[in-house]
Amino acid sequence: MGLQAVLDRFVDETDIIEAAFHSCASSGLAGLITYQSAPLEDGCLVALWDAWGRFLRDAILTSCSGASTGLAGNTYTSAAPRDETQAVSHLKTLGLCGSYSEPTWHSPQILSSVIRALQLPNGTTVMTGLGVTSVVVGAGSIANPLGEIRACRNFVAHKTEENAKKLHKYGARTHLTLKSHLRAKRQGADHFVDLLDGCRAVAAAVVN
Repeated sequence: MGLQAVLDRFVDETDIIEAAFHSCASSGLAGLITYQSAPLEDGCLVALWDAWGRFLRDAILTSCSGASTGLAGNTYTSAAPRDETQAVSHLKTLGLCGSYSEPTWHSPQILSSVIRALQLPNGTTVMTGLGVTSVVVGAGSIANPLGEIRACRNFVAHKTEENAKKLHKYGARTHLTLKSHLRAKRQGADHFVDLLDGCRAVAAAVVN
């Protein structure tokens, strides 16, 4: 099975998220609290983080199901092939799902343990892809966006001063919402589009 199909599904979903982000210039604000929400921007950010977790799930379970081919043309053959149900059941038995029904796929630490548990033949490629320091976006490059996307998602879910401060290292100014951060122009496009493109580039490295 080709891992290109896994990447294509992720790109298709992020295209929909990007279209939603551009559907209007920005959303209104909600809530009479210190850190207000901007429903459109907040929602698109959470949708991206959710899509990223499901992409990793798709890539891992496809890779352990038998023989798979990466983007570079390498064929990976699992030493212990398992279908989706068998793989998740095995991970539960090993306690890698915690109190949830499945592992926290977007956690690098848990994903590393999952890769070892499933004896993933392309595990090194996956972890190397996740760990790239920068990716090409348009005519330039940006830092690996996963840490920033995670920090933004945490701010959306828990609008606290602590989480707001964590965004400062990514260039966010003191603000009440993510709107100014995600819609800032950095390479000619909204910063959220840079994060999307960067995430797509990391995804391609993961399934290379």
